[in-house]
Amino acid sequence: MATNWAGWSEGESLAECLAANASDIGDQAKQGVIDYGLDDVYDQLSRADSYSLGIVWDRCEQQPPSGAGDSESSSQSGETAAAPSDEPTDLSAHCTFYAEQLKVSCQASDKQSGSSLKWISDASSAYGAGKQWEFIIQGPVGQEARVSLEECQGSTCTTISIVLDTSEGSRDSDYQGQGNAVEYPTSELSAADLVRRWSWSRSSGSIGCEGSGSRMLSRYPLKPDDINFIYPLGALTQSHITPVSHNYIYPKRDVVADVVAPVDGYVVKMSNRNASEVDTDSIASSAAGLGTEIHYIIEVSCDFYVVLDHVVDPPEPFLSAVGDTFDVRTRIPIQAGDLLGRQREGNKVDLSIVDLTRGETTAYVDNTSYYSGDYGEPYKLFEQDSFEYLAEPLLTAVVEKSLRTQAPRGGTFAYDVNGTAMGNWFRDGTGGYAGNTDLRFFNYFAGHLALVPDALSPEELRVSIGDGFRGESNGSSWGVIGSAPDFRDVTVSSGPTKFGLESLHACDPAFRADYKSPEYYVRCPGGEEGTLMVELVDSRTMRVEVFFNRSMDEALTFTDNARIYVR
Repeated sequence: MATNWAGWSEGESLAECLAANASDIGDQAKQGVIDYGLDDVYDQLSRADSYSLGIVWDRCEQQPPSGAGDSESSSQSGETAAAPSDEPTDLSAHCTFYAEQLKVSCQASDKQSGSSLKWISDASSAYGAGKQWEFIIQGPVGQEARVSLEECQGSTCTTISIVLDTSEGSRDSDYQGQGNAVEYPTSELSAADLVRRWSWSRSSGSIGCEGSGSRMLSRYPLKPDDINFIYPLGALTQSHITPVSHNYIYPKRDVVADVVAPVDGYVVKMSNRNASEVDTDSIASSAAGLGTEIHYIIEVSCDFYVVLDHVVDPPEPFLSAVGDTFDVRTRIPIQAGDLLGRQREGNKVDLSIVDLTRGETTAYVDNTSYYSGDYGEPYKLFEQDSFEYLAEPLLTAVVEKSLRTQAPRGGTFAYDVNGTAMGNWFRDGTGGYAGNTDLRFFNYFAGHLALVPDALSPEELRVSIGDGFRGESNGSSWGVIGSAPDFRDVTVSSGPTKFGLESLHACDPAFRADYKSPEYYVRCPGGEEGTLMVELVDSRTMRVEVFFNRSMDEALTFTDNARIYVR
């Protein structure tokens, strides 16, 4: 950079800033700059890998060149913002706040030809793309809401911000709904009340759920005869590094399976994973690729929610309600057996049961690691085995579809044993489960690590790391050679402890790429990958390093590549 931009004061200043903030740039992005140069790096890396570089670049571009006077911020107090005058664009935006609906509507003007636009706000977890964006403010309404619009032309991006006066829609004291609504205090919320925010009512300005207690499911989302197999709780995937807390229901390939409401309640939240505002390379995008694909949240009571995901072909009124939007709040009454959509071609449907009556799980060492305000997954502390909410004869018909033959047939997902290596860990300084909130739709999970039993064969051990320990965009998981030593036996007194890592694949070569078949999940070793070495520094701090292509029989010591994980 110093050579290419020599003599160009703005370039030299930008180069100095990027170098000074190198610690905030991800390893993949740094290596990409080295391999391809700044002019081509964005064309070579995925959006997730290049995101950290873009954030630092934007920050540095907004700083004045060395020796220059102070410049005005691009944020303006009010409803309209324009790009800084020294940027080669006349981009501007206008936003309007509708207090009664708690809705914000934004319009961009004077975008560059061929550029892309992305909207975000500190008042919503949703994001948008294109010249127009509308969203509903989530949670308690404050005095202000900030909306940011990013315009990118190739690798050059400009961000403008708008500060909206939302005081007309705010409340000065605790939020109190009507009827059976739950109190929504402005003070810090419990994990349970963070879950109840799914039932946020725009009209009353409160959590508007009704009733109390849990329920049994009178229907299963798919007919048992339409189900090929069910993967139980506890799966490990490239984007679920810690064990998954919901069931995967795979229908038979040759049927178009109806997906129905399993219990009476209200659809209170929907997300269209195929909405135009969803980046195709994000984890929020469509999995099936079959058009409109819905994530449903169903309120059964103030204590009980059912979540269904990856449902295609939604009927009315759901299709009109969700439209081309990733995040919609609604309140549509449903009865058990009502059609919510379908799934076909053997693609899975996800099912999650969130039961607040059973209290927070005690199976994690630190429950607060799993959420931080609006980020993370507080509902994970209350998720349960869906099989426990079925009665006969439906229970037997569903259980027979599970790939797990050991009890519990519905699986489990929380394995922490305090003072040992067993369970979930988070890289120190990465924000726990929520991770990098700027990447919540991408690889927020990069700092996750799990040392847990296999979901189908609990006698076998698995190692799962959010970036594969190589700064990758997706996670990696391995088997442990000989499934020893037991993670529960590794304590502070054990000192550095080694585990041989091996790749895994379907035992039958015909199914090694066919994840819609149960045979895919019958796993066999595929070859040695290296050695994992861990050391508990104290009961909740662990030093970790992976030595690729090194045998556990070798004399290994921790290097500068070692990481610290905590919980």
